[in-house]
Amino acid sequence: MIRNSIKFTPYMIKPDELINDSDEPKMQTEIVNNNAAVGTVDYIDGTNEIDAPLAKSAENAKIAGDIDEPRVIVEQMPQFPGGENEMMKFIREHLHYPVIAQELGVTGTVIINFVVNREGDITNMVVTRSIGSGCDEEAKRVLDIMPRWNPGKQGGQTVSVRYTLPFKFIIQK
Repeated sequence: MIRNSIKFTPYMIKPDELINDSDEPKMQTEIVNNNAAVGTVDYIDGTNEIDAPLAKSAENAKIAGDIDEPRVIVEQMPQFPGGENEMMKFIREHLHYPVIAQELGVTGTVIINFVVNREGDITNMVVTRSIGSGCDEEAKRVLDIMPRWNPGKQGGQTVSVRYTLPFKFIIQK
């Protein structure tokens, strides 16, 4: 069952001829009298249960999270199991400097953008900064063998999140 909701309408200054009744902001008393929450549409035939989902209009479905479009910032970002220190340890143990890159003296940082999906899997890897000589492929290989991450969360639900990770290749002397 969907929770009662009263559409939030921000105050806007418009000429009188452009105003219609649906643009009229609701008063706090109307929300209280209908046991409703502030939402994206007026919906009064639902429940007043706090945990029930709010009614959503089609144009706000994307904002409300009905589609799986990866987000950039969420309330709880995805995390490698054990946290950032464990991720760095994993990378140090599994990242191998490509021989060709060492022979050519290639150093630098490969930056990879990827998505941690709702299940915690790494998908849609894109190299956003390349240094070549096999380093890009090696960074992607390490991401491929990483264990499943703890997925990101928004509003208590798991969501896909876009993430960027640098891989430094430095020749030790």
